[in-house]
Amino acid sequence: MCFAPEADAVAGVVIVAVGVDALRHVGSPKQLALAALPLLFGLHQLTEAFVWWGLQGHVSQSVERIALWMADALIDAAERDATSASPRGRTKSPSAKAKPRQPEGSRAARRTSR
Repeated sequence: MCFAPEADAVAGVVIVAVGVDALRHVGSPKQLALAALPLLFGLHQLTEAFVWWGLQGHVSQSVERIALWMADALIDAAERDATSASPRGRTKSPSAKAKPRQPEGSRAARRTSR
């Protein structure tokens, strides 16, 4: 939110509660990543609030350092994820199925070779 650490804190607490509730209602492992998003966003909001409070001198220096470390870890994880999702950074996964080859005399093989 960036306009007030208090708003970040309130939003963080509410969004973490929503995230915990979403995780409680997960029906299958496939839903886990999506259900965890509100929890991660809420933790980000709380971290941001403590970073701002640290910059303003309202919390101890050790709390500020922990909040800055958490913010740095979130940014690093996002950067790693963004680079692995870029077309240049992608690699073929071992589970990716290769296209089945057409027999050399088939019509499909002749059509693709032209």
